[in-house]
Amino acid sequence: AQILLKLNVVEKLTTSGADKEFDRYLELIAKLFMNKDKNNELVQKLERPFMVGLRRSSLEIRKKFFDLFYTLRSPVDSLKYIFAQQEWEATADSFWIAPAVETILASLEKNFSLYKNDLTFPTFSESSEDSDTVVASSSAMSVIEQINTFASNWCKLEKTSPVDACRVLLHSDSDIAHMLWVASFRCIWNGTDETEKASLSEALVNLLCKEHMVSQVGWTRNVVQSLLEGYSAAQGPPLPPELLLYLAQKWNTWHLAIQMLEKRMAELSVAALTDASAETEKEPVFIALIQLYRLLNEGDMLTGLIKTSQISEKTLIGLSLEQQGKWYDAQDIYFDELSNANVLTVGKPKTTDFELCILEEHWISCAKQLSQWEPLLELSRT
Repeated sequence: AQILLKLNVVEKLTTSGADKEFDRYLELIAKLFMNKDKNNELVQKLERPFMVGLRRSSLEIRKKFFDLFYTLRSPVDSLKYIFAQQEWEATADSFWIAPAVETILASLEKNFSLYKNDLTFPTFSESSEDSDTVVASSSAMSVIEQINTFASNWCKLEKTSPVDACRVLLHSDSDIAHMLWVASFRCIWNGTDETEKASLSEALVNLLCKEHMVSQVGWTRNVVQSLLEGYSAAQGPPLPPELLLYLAQKWNTWHLAIQMLEKRMAELSVAALTDASAETEKEPVFIALIQLYRLLNEGDMLTGLIKTSQISEKTLIGLSLEQQGKWYDAQDIYFDELSNANVLTVGKPKTTDFELCILEEHWISCAKQLSQWEPLLELSRT
């Protein structure tokens, strides 16, 4: 087993003939997996080279490994297998969405028809006295007949033609694999009942929290992006806001995290009108969204979100003045509110800790804009 694992370094060689040698090595691995019962202990140690065979550029070798990897399942069971049962750690350093999509495509029924509607076009009438019109109609009819023939044949296509072509193409381009994952995940999700949706959602959260995902941090196209975009497109149940905040910073999923949090925020804001418990659930979503806006330096979006919270009217005026560039006026309001925060006045609600943080943060921001470095230096010493 140790010798076979060391031979895996052939994959990284760039010398001539290295690809052929590595293909021979993979064929040996495939033979061992074909007799899995006899070589059970050895096979367990060769999980990584086996997963490499699933993404090999050679169609023949890839098909051989996929036949060993795949077990006939329904599309929903295939998703469960991808999220909860298959361990992707052995291939964590690759874009393993490609074999995952291939698993889903292979789970489609053999007699699945692509189109059931009639794609034929109406024919032109040949009854015309104008000779020029007759010639034009005959020419057009010839084109229409060709289109109808093509459409008729296309409707008869089964999954073995276009789906198998997709299974080949998705290994050539990560963008194709990503697109097919998002589309197939959304289609399967829409045909799943609520119980299975909850189970898949929980399994996805556990998968996104796996330690081996860290190996793809910094990749332009990574597995986390594909998983999250497919889930977002399917409009699945809300994910934990803390998780979305973490994924956005680590795996460059800023737009997806913000989109999902904004949607959740809108839902909870409406629910809070009739259900007091929604206000408590809204707080972590609100905090995560604020942090994302701040990290992206989205000042206007951040201010707009803060204005939706429970803050005093004067603080709202100060925020509006600051947005307009009236730093002196805004700073005076922030200072007055900070000074009077601990002063109890009849009819005035107590200033919350959140509002105090906002006032202090924006006072400092105004001081920076006005180059008031001495007060800032004095503040830093206290």
